[in-house]
Amino acid sequence: MNAHRNRVRTPEERKHPLVAKREAERKERGVLTQKEIIALKHRALARAKKNSRPKKGEFNADLWEGIYIYLQIYTMYFVIIIVILYFMLDLNYIFFLGG
Repeated sequence: MNAHRNRVRTPEERKHPLVAKREAERKERGVLTQKEIIALKHRALARAKKNSRPKKGEFNADLWEGIYIYLQIYTMYFVIIIVILYFMLDLNYIFFLGG
């Protein structure tokens, strides 16, 4: 009875010698495979996404800025309407001015 397991070959041992030689030559010349090119692009995108994410507690924009702008616009419209009513329609009684 055999008491030990057969040894598992490493990835370098499993690779065909000609393929390993060709890959070593390409690596010397600096030629990248398509898979390596895609991996580099994905890493760059992930790094850019991580760096652009705001830190905890950091706000890049005012969350309420839009509401203040709308309030200013509506207030301006309200004032314009009141002025039109006052001058064009001669409704002095709106302001209790009499006369």
